[in-house]
Amino acid sequence: MNKKSVVGLLTAAMFVPAVSVASDLYGALGYGYLDSEDSTMGNIGLSVGIQVDKNLSIEGVYTFTINKDDLGGGDSLSANSIGMFAVFQTRGNTYFKARAGYSNVDFDLEVSNITVTDNANGFAFGIGFGMKAGKDALEFEYTKLPDLDTFIGIPANASNSYFGISYKLGL
Repeated sequence: MNKKSVVGLLTAAMFVPAVSVASDLYGALGYGYLDSEDSTMGNIGLSVGIQVDKNLSIEGVYTFTINKDDLGGGDSLSANSIGMFAVFQTRGNTYFKARAGYSNVDFDLEVSNITVTDNANGFAFGIGFGMKAGKDALEFEYTKLPDLDTFIGIPANASNSYFGISYKLGL
């Protein structure tokens, strides 16, 4: 999925609720590791959310690779992910959260200066905890992303997940 599609999706998903409840918006910037079987990539994570109830939010998340997995011989793997989630969060200065939703993971395999792409999409879920500082918070999260069953038609059976730390801003 290209960056214009990501921006469009996140904007569309958040625009209507944001107009009516702007004070319940939040955003986060973080860093984490997207693991796909034996490969690990360093990804920047961006999220935008809106609280719809005291314990429930809707959140859009996008991660993009900044540290590709070096496969040797100049070959590398990178992966970007995008997802929409319903998020349940406990109350208090230290809190726990759980998320469930839909996610897409795009893989780019660079071999001999040729890039081959494929993706995995489907149900995703995660858990995490955070510590508040005023309206802001520091969060640690784990998300189980959809598995990649085949890569360009070749059986892959790759389990995918993301573990990250982020700084959440209450807007």
